[in-house]
Amino acid sequence: MPVIVTNPATNPIKTVEAYPRTPVHLIFCHGYDAGDCNFSYSVPTDKVLVVETMVANIECNNATQDSSYNAAISEFPPVPNTYFLPLQRQGVSRPGDLRYVGAQSFRMWFAPGRQIEGTASCDSGSYDGTLHVFGYLVSPDNPSFALQK
Repeated sequence: MPVIVTNPATNPIKTVEAYPRTPVHLIFCHGYDAGDCNFSYSVPTDKVLVVETMVANIECNNATQDSSYNAAISEFPPVPNTYFLPLQRQGVSRPGDLRYVGAQSFRMWFAPGRQIEGTASCDSGSYDGTLHVFGYLVSPDNPSFALQK
């Protein structure tokens, strides 16, 4: 005989996050500062930064039709922990300036105490733009991932 458990709305089943998350939204800027820009970010020594989404809006100045471009988030100094965001040409923002945009959901983490930065590049050499990074901070004791020690 099956057992059915029901809880009325006045007495719901409580869920508890054993390892609370602190939301993080970083904005890496180049070419201008909107006031909320990060130029680098240091992960707190008692937390792990889990990144789940990146969004980029990059304008390549004096670019040609076949410009190369990229946006990335990485540890600084560079170590083998970099994610390159695929960008797609959206159009021309001003004469000679090509706009590239991208958004990607993925998951990567940065260990406690590491410094990260968001970057972009264009073959024309100069660009303006923003790279938004969304994720959360969590205890390194969280069993959902294993840290290399």
